[in-house]
Amino acid sequence: MAARALTPAVVVLALFFLWRGHDAPGGGFIAGLVFGAGIVLRWLAFGPDGIGPLLPAPPSRVLALGLVIAIGVGMVPVAVGEPFLSGAIWELSVLGTELKVASSLVFDVGVTFVVVGMVGAFVRGMGSIR
Repeated sequence: MAARALTPAVVVLALFFLWRGHDAPGGGFIAGLVFGAGIVLRWLAFGPDGIGPLLPAPPSRVLALGLVIAIGVGMVPVAVGEPFLSGAIWELSVLGTELKVASSLVFDVGVTFVVVGMVGAFVRGMGSIR
């Protein structure tokens, strides 16, 4: 019962750490670890099949997507003649509110996916050990 109640809170906490990470301590790595803790919690409570709601894709695909995002964010500046991983800030208007999004946030999303993919692979591997 506790795992069902805590899972949404863990996901929200991971998103909070991801969002605040480009302006303050936190970011992709800690968000991935917190999300991974949710995966481990579900695995402990429900077994290997219990992580499906949090990690419906194979962990290797999640990890690969994270690498593509992180490397892609680094390579975009290179394509326009800037150094690798040069930062940028985009200003968007969402529902009449100005929203600033930094390239570091997109990079952190990639890092989060890499960490979640690694934790998922570990947990799925542990689940196959008898």
